Amino acid sequence: QIEAGNYAAQLAKESADKQLELQKQIWDKQQADQAPYLAQGQSAIGKLGSLMGGTDPFESYLQKTGLQGGLDAYLKQKGVSNYGFLNSPQYQFLQKQGQQALDRSAAARGMGYSGAQMKAAQQFGQGLASQQYDNEYNRAAKEYFNKYDQAANQFGNYYNRLAALAQGGQQAVQATGNQGAQYA
Repeated sequence: QIEAGNYAAQLAKESADKQLELQKQIWDKQQADQAPYLAQGQSAIGKLGSLMGGTDPFESYLQKTGLQGGLDAYLKQKGVSNYGFLNSPQYQFLQKQGQQALDRSAAARGMGYSGAQMKAAQQFGQGLASQQYDNEYNRAAKEYFNKYDQAANQFGNYYNRLAALAQGGQQAVQATGNQGAQYA
């Protein structure tokens, strides 16, 4: 009976040792399987941390795209706010054509260089400049907001991709923790 008991104890020990060895192999395999997700998550968390650290990350991104400072800065950059469009070929052409039409009309009525003609020329020039400024402003503003929306989408997509990778790493840590508890 003692020999049988010792033999049974030896068999139980060998069985337990084999079970522990199998559990260790499973644990090692699970850790190896989760390692890439953990590494990607750690990398993404690092990038998110540097992206969110210090200054406003979206403002930094806008600076890289030339959109920093808002609409007013963009309009200045495009030459809209300082009436730079007055030197554009399009404006010069419209100004010349309109002035010629006024001059011809005044000449046809016999009022070539009258006060009324001068007043009409001044009103035409001011109206054309105002109209062209509005056109340039609206065009540049539309361009800015399109680029801004595109930049916001690109930045949001990048941020969301990093966040998803970080979440994958977090899930890998949780899975590894659960597997470790089972192994223990």
